[in-house]
Amino acid sequence: MRRLSFIWLLAAACLSAQVGVVGTYTAESKASVTTTAQVFTCRNPAGSGVRAMLSGASVYSSVAVEFTVERDGTFASGNGIAPAELNPDTDVAATMLCTAGTSISSTVVIGRQVVPAGGTILLDLDGIQLNAGEAITIRTASTTATVIANMKWQER
Repeated sequence: MRRLSFIWLLAAACLSAQVGVVGTYTAESKASVTTTAQVFTCRNPAGSGVRAMLSGASVYSSVAVEFTVERDGTFASGNGIAPAELNPDTDVAATMLCTAGTSISSTVVIGRQVVPAGGTILLDLDGIQLNAGEAITIRTASTTATVIANMKWQER
């Protein structure tokens, strides 16, 4: 009887360790920008039942350029980017929607940095949570360059 109780307890512990994290995902936007701003947005759709916990982002640019990290805003449209699942054994599609070249306005700037020419800036976004209807955006200043932005998150 004790052995059976121990097995049930062990199974419950394993199950509770997996509850919470649905999956870990990343998305990338790459664009050759000509005198316009590059805008890369990931948003948790209104009405979704998950929380997105951001972990990091990176921005590369072939020329020196200023960029901002922004929260929320009014989302319009853009070119869809399919998030990649980093732990495919869970086999759960991402809830977050990511777009590039979006028109998003009324955002709140939460950070501003400059990428040196040919450089990459790594951003620690650990602890930033996106609830349903919230978004995170990386926006470069207008420039002529190749810009690559990446974002990584977990959904719970």
